[in-house]
Amino acid sequence: MFSPTAHLARASAALRDPNFQLLWLSSVLSLAPRSMEATILTWLVLELTDSPFHVALVGVFGWTPLLTLGVIGGALADSLDRKRLFTATLSVNLAATIVLAVVLYAGWIQVWHAYAAILVTGSCYALGMASRRSLIHDIVGRERVTNAVALDTLGGNASAMLGPALAGFLIRVGGASAGYAALCVSLCASLLLLWRLDAPRRERKRLREARIARTLVTGLRYVGSRNALLATVLIAFVINLTVTPYVNMTPVIARDILRVTPDLMGILLSGHGLGALAGSFLVASAVTIRFHGRVYIAGSLLLLGAVLIFSVSRSYALSLAIVVIAGLGNAGFNTMQMSLTMLLPRDEMRGAALGAMSLGIGAGPVGMLITGIAANSFGAPNALMVNAVVGIAALSLIAAAVPSLRGKTMPDDGSRRRGRTG
Repeated sequence: MFSPTAHLARASAALRDPNFQLLWLSSVLSLAPRSMEATILTWLVLELTDSPFHVALVGVFGWTPLLTLGVIGGALADSLDRKRLFTATLSVNLAATIVLAVVLYAGWIQVWHAYAAILVTGSCYALGMASRRSLIHDIVGRERVTNAVALDTLGGNASAMLGPALAGFLIRVGGASAGYAALCVSLCASLLLLWRLDAPRRERKRLREARIARTLVTGLRYVGSRNALLATVLIAFVINLTVTPYVNMTPVIARDILRVTPDLMGILLSGHGLGALAGSFLVASAVTIRFHGRVYIAGSLLLLGAVLIFSVSRSYALSLAIVVIAGLGNAGFNTMQMSLTMLLPRDEMRGAALGAMSLGIGAGPVGMLITGIAANSFGAPNALMVNAVVGIAALSLIAAAVPSLRGKTMPDDGSRRRGRTG
């Protein structure tokens, strides 16, 4: 019999750990500014340039660091103190946010300021992502990691739901400078919580002893030798290449196709976060998940199908409903993406695997650039339609080619051969 209390207890299991509570709250308060910043800057650039291509560049500059710095961040997470690394990236993020807030308040803003600001904050996100997620495993251990990752994803999705709506509201009532003031407050609170975190002690290496380049090469080779792990990264590449641009193009569609105001645009962006929040709760409350890859594939297909429908919608109400469904799919995709990347590799290769996953996530800016060019040529809706069709075809091929991804999730014990482990 369905019991809301039992589901809630299972969903919040990892939050009983005080240290995970601190990390979770700090993560939420650091991720909310990311979604708010993207909303504020895409609308600001659209108003300044009236160009979908220039809007796409906001996403390109924000996500390009993941192509290189994410892998480096994964190697650093295996070599240095993870809490200090995450704290350092958040501190630089806060400094860059304060600078742009001053520029906005003074009325000095130019388009290149927006690009520079999101490039810096995107670099901080890329360098700190693996350390933050590795801290999750350090704190809760292997047995609770899927629940903890689902809660982490739930927190990120709550940020993605509230952030754009709050940003749209602040743009309308106080302009972009009001939005940036809120970002500064949120990042300060995140740092204070992180400072209180008592992270487990790890053996640390000096940077010169870490041999980052060799770690990167070894990590990439390791991922390439494990079929299921490689397929996990490839699917992440496909989804980020084809789906991530739809979020970046939403302000263009909201203003030019659906013809709504900034606050309604913010609500539309928040709909994706609402669906993802609900989906993350369902995953977190699951008693056990043995076939992570199946959830991963199903969530990805649901996400792509929703984008396809969103591309042809001309109704605000329908578009809002569709982005909620897209968020549900994204929850399955995003939660299982991180769970598989933590569960499949050996312990000593987990940071490297997370770094390699950042290459898949880093496909986002490439997709944004291509989509921005296509949107300028034949419209944002048509560009998103092509993306969805290509994504569905590519995902189907990967899923068919790697059956081990659809099987029971098996960790690498170091003794199985490539063909058997997937």
